[in-house]
Amino acid sequence: MAIAEDVFLKIIFNENIDQNERQRILPFGNSEIYERKIKHALKLTQGEDVKDIYDIALNTEGISYNFQPGDTIGVFPRNNVTEVAQIFECLECSDIINEKCSIMLLDPKKSRLVSHLPVNTTLKDVFLNCVDIRTPPKKTFLKMLMKYTGNAEERSILEKLSSPSNSEDYIMFISSNGRRLLDLLQTFPSCKVPIGKLLENLPPLQPRAYSISSSPLITGEIHATFSVEYFDDSDGRKIKGVCTEWLEESLTPLLNGGESDFDIRFYFRKPNFFRLNPDITSPIIMIGPGTGVAPFVGFLQHLSLQGKALETWLFYGCRYQNKDYLYRSDLERYLKENCLKKLSVAFSRDQDIKVYVQDLIKNETGQIYKKIVEENASVYVCGDLKDRY
Repeated sequence: MAIAEDVFLKIIFNENIDQNERQRILPFGNSEIYERKIKHALKLTQGEDVKDIYDIALNTEGISYNFQPGDTIGVFPRNNVTEVAQIFECLECSDIINEKCSIMLLDPKKSRLVSHLPVNTTLKDVFLNCVDIRTPPKKTFLKMLMKYTGNAEERSILEKLSSPSNSEDYIMFISSNGRRLLDLLQTFPSCKVPIGKLLENLPPLQPRAYSISSSPLITGEIHATFSVEYFDDSDGRKIKGVCTEWLEESLTPLLNGGESDFDIRFYFRKPNFFRLNPDITSPIIMIGPGTGVAPFVGFLQHLSLQGKALETWLFYGCRYQNKDYLYRSDLERYLKENCLKKLSVAFSRDQDIKVYVQDLIKNETGQIYKKIVEENASVYVCGDLKDRY
């Protein structure tokens, strides 16, 4: 048994322990945490110059939570396995990554700071599932690293970057380049920060929110939609987002005709004003470019299963009609069923003059005004602010 150096955390290595968790603080949590497999998955896009976008169905058999159209789930991501292994290699402690250990809190006043850390676990599990190793570190984190950096020149650079009066260098070196923990450990190889200090200072790995894209009347599963996101690392290389990389890895066996062994951990988030009013009789205007259409697919499926014929109008946008028109067959079916009364779609890359959702809205301002002012229409908007369709 060995004890690692730390301040308010003590890491005790012991093979004779069972893994368990503390009570996690869930952002907007409204249920317990569930671990379920992906029942089936479908890739919604094809070809080049479009994102990889998927529809996944999570097994919800035995879950009694009653969600409504418009609700969201929080999905716990998992960090990249190779990236975690490289962090331990940089710290020259790969030999302890799989050892069972207990993470003991020495100061009860700081219990909220470690609610995301299990009591009994392995360090590999903690770094895969519990701590954020991608977010560019703050100056206080750099100052902490400096204390464990042996090389004088490297220590001087970290001291300069962490100075309160030196924001320009910090922004240029850290923020603008998206430097993460691994980048720093590779840039400053003499830094051998104890694992306990990292766990004290790394932020929690936060769950990602996804809209439910199916009706609660469908039993045994819920659907969600996600696009694989890419970011530039400090060397200008494209790396996948933490959660979407994990989800894509989890569903790949299903797309290849096999079964997925991965358990997806998720919970239902507290509802907001985005819910579909069950008693609504007035018109509904939905604006959802890209993956923003996901909750509206759930709205329309719900109305279809209920046999409701409301005045519904969807504005949707994507790049190409034949590459990334999400849920096209579903939307066209809802049109035929008269569940969706009007569908306005913008394709921004199929012609020389780019057309976006906002252009369609501008062309229909008169009708939209009439629906809102004279017919008391409800307007729902969902989408990614970074994307234009």
